[in-house]
Amino acid sequence: MLTNENFKNVLGKEDFCLVLITGDGCANCSVMAPIVNSMADKFNNLSTYIVDINQSNYQINEYYEVEVVPTVLFLHKGELVSKVKGYQPEEILEIYIDCKMKEFVEQKDYAN
Repeated sequence: MLTNENFKNVLGKEDFCLVLITGDGCANCSVMAPIVNSMADKFNNLSTYIVDINQSNYQINEYYEVEVVPTVLFLHKGELVSKVKGYQPEEILEIYIDCKMKEFVEQKDYAN
């Protein structure tokens, strides 16, 4: 579970992770939660987290500049790679993650 106190440490240890920022009463958030969780099964080095945008998580929301729900954060070692706002169908999210991972690996290969 991510909290204001541990999110930088927890996410910093993960190779890649997907964080869904949700809100109470958000229908799209309810639909997105199982989709985001299913991505961990499709990508070996991807962890997933679901965080409510409520006041107890304000530091997470401020740090990643979350303005609307649902918002999906794609991170590498705790650093934001990209942010997608709004509902995303499973197929689109899967393609998006695959492309972002490949893009990140290619950039890393060029740097070496």
